[in-house]
Amino acid sequence: MALPAHEYCLFAIGEDDECFYEYPASADSKTLHRYKQLIAHAALDVIDDACTSSSLIYFRDVDAFQNVHVSAYVPVGPVKFILLQERQPDERVLVMFRALHDLIVKYVANPFSSLSSSFETLPSFKERARVICQRHLE
Repeated sequence: MALPAHEYCLFAIGEDDECFYEYPASADSKTLHRYKQLIAHAALDVIDDACTSSSLIYFRDVDAFQNVHVSAYVPVGPVKFILLQERQPDERVLVMFRALHDLIVKYVANPFSSLSSSFETLPSFKERARVICQRHLE
């Protein structure tokens, strides 16, 4: 199965390995949406193993499943970014991960915010994250 409609899918994973942001927001069929989630969650174990054996925070091509490449960015803190895409990852992916991380840090630095609230309910965050993804991946 491929990733039709969008060439990529980004997940932001918080504490307890729960997805708190997904781009593009899934308008796909239920089966395709679950397929993407399955790949992302299966990659979490590989990402955790890579983090324990390396001091890197960016993993360009940490996993692959049926022509879907998985990239990960695991900065210090409770957030992991996972990108699924059909093409080989390049340097634009790292730049995008850093921009998204900066956006998350600005939000988390606010004493009135928490990762338990959904970022998708915040119009400014949702729009900024969408712009970052489009700028770096399309």
